[in-house]
Amino acid sequence: MPHFADVQIKYDVDGYGISGVITPQLSFSVPACDYDDTSELFPTGAQVILTCSNGMDIPRFYVSSRSYSNAKLNFTCYDRSYATDRDIAMPDDLYDISGYASISDVMDKIMAICGYNGYSDSTGIIGTVITKAKKDNISGKTCRNILDDLSRACCGVWLLQNDIGTADVRGTLTLIPVDSGMGAVFTAEKYSDVYIGGTKTFRKFILTSGSERYTAGASETAYGTVEIETPFASAALAGALYNRLKDYTYKSWSCSKMLASIGQLAIIPSPSSLITFGTKQNLYVNNCTVSLTSTGIYASVGRNDVSEDELAYHNRTEREIAMRVRIGALMGNTVITEKGAALVVKDEVNNKTVNYGFEMDESGVATFEGAIIDTILPTCKRTATTNGIALIADYGGKKLKYSYSEDADGNINLMRDEVNDDG
Repeated sequence: MPHFADVQIKYDVDGYGISGVITPQLSFSVPACDYDDTSELFPTGAQVILTCSNGMDIPRFYVSSRSYSNAKLNFTCYDRSYATDRDIAMPDDLYDISGYASISDVMDKIMAICGYNGYSDSTGIIGTVITKAKKDNISGKTCRNILDDLSRACCGVWLLQNDIGTADVRGTLTLIPVDSGMGAVFTAEKYSDVYIGGTKTFRKFILTSGSERYTAGASETAYGTVEIETPFASAALAGALYNRLKDYTYKSWSCSKMLASIGQLAIIPSPSSLITFGTKQNLYVNNCTVSLTSTGIYASVGRNDVSEDELAYHNRTEREIAMRVRIGALMGNTVITEKGAALVVKDEVNNKTVNYGFEMDESGVATFEGAIIDTILPTCKRTATTNGIALIADYGGKKLKYSYSEDADGNINLMRDEVNDDG
């Protein structure tokens, strides 16, 4: 059994905790001099089980990487949420004729790919308000991408729980709402100063998906507005979020050091835990760094700062690479599909959108699935050429000359040139 040192477990959410999959990180070191050969010591993917004498429940972690530094072998590990970075491939027979799959089929596929025994949604939105997913929003994605889209739509974060490391039970993926404390409840006895930061009260929701925009609630200032970009945006979803979160107040806070063990009681204050510091009661955790030492378990805990302006949660790609093009991304009336660019038309009668795309062959000839009608018709004049008659087409000042020539073998060459006059 290696002697662990410098053991830390870190949890953190993205911003307010309204989107994303939490991937806890475990870091520790072992003295390299204790081993003649460390090449087989905790290879990549190996399971790491930490045990404490007080019986604290510590999640399973899996080795991701290792490095040497000052005669120490340093390891970085993650819990099994790392599996969400795997690609998702939905069989075509799971999509209906309109190109949609049921959200339950999508989630079942994610559970199977990642090896989880199931998922839990405390928001009550997945499967009720959100019932289906479009193929363009699934193709080419990872499981994490889709879970990220869903978490923004539900205003929560995903956290893997109850991974006990056996072959058939690999944890439950739990969606934790921003407004709920679902983890441990702990009363701190020894701690440094606790600072209470800004607050934000949710009064209006704006949901967008490309050019689609849905609102619910009202706010006199942008400070009370939550704007969320998600492909699952709808009027029903905007209403559901408003009904659940209207007048909810998010409060930020921080404590740089807290003793997380009291006698035989010890916790890892993972996101959704509630901690009481004296008169400061039930503070909701969304980030923590836990240090396991010989003198006790200490934690730096808090909830991320709030912004003083409109709270906007766009897709993860837009936050990290603002201009990256992705399948399903709608800009105005143009969308990127698996085949390339397509024009989007809203069918008001059937309340759906229809895409008309292009097919391109190897010679560079494009075929449009719809029809193109010119709104600017040219005025035309004929003019004589050495080979016959040419046509001068005037498109509101831009003049194009269409003509042809014929060689000795009877081959006709068509030509188009821009000209400045009618000659």
